[in-house]
Amino acid sequence: MYRDRLQDKPVQNDILQETFLNTIGAWVNMLLLSSSGPNKTSVGACATSVESLDTAYDLILQGKAKMCFVGSVDEFSEYTSLEFSNMKATSNAETEAEAGRDPKEMSRPAASSRKGFMESHGAGFHIACTAKLAIEMGLPIYGIVAFTGISSDKVGRSVPAPGKGVLSNAR
Repeated sequence: MYRDRLQDKPVQNDILQETFLNTIGAWVNMLLLSSSGPNKTSVGACATSVESLDTAYDLILQGKAKMCFVGSVDEFSEYTSLEFSNMKATSNAETEAEAGRDPKEMSRPAASSRKGFMESHGAGFHIACTAKLAIEMGLPIYGIVAFTGISSDKVGRSVPAPGKGVLSNAR
């Protein structure tokens, strides 16, 4: 939208509404589901999927929804790629190749040799509902959510305070 306007290319007059974060859920509902109920949009950078699961968990426990679609989308563009690179947040493919790593080995989020994340464009989602509803509908059950929690601890946006982290939610 912005690039086309700057390059004097035609842009539809109502394009702005297509950039809002809730647009994906709205279009999926209008075109595929035709459901009613809450349409909540979680935003949490790399934690968006787990934040949407937390929202679904709360909605289902409170009786405000019977079933929720949870997940997230990652957009890959040259602009975000450049900014992640400037932050030194991403793995450098050239450096990794020089170290003898094959492209399949470059993404290793839990390894001590990790050099950043690998960017991609993609999406994923899950269906969240009660076990009772899943059994009634004959849905496959791949996991059970016993607890979700989100907390902030004033140290940083992505670094937990020393001695806190997951313990912030312990009861």
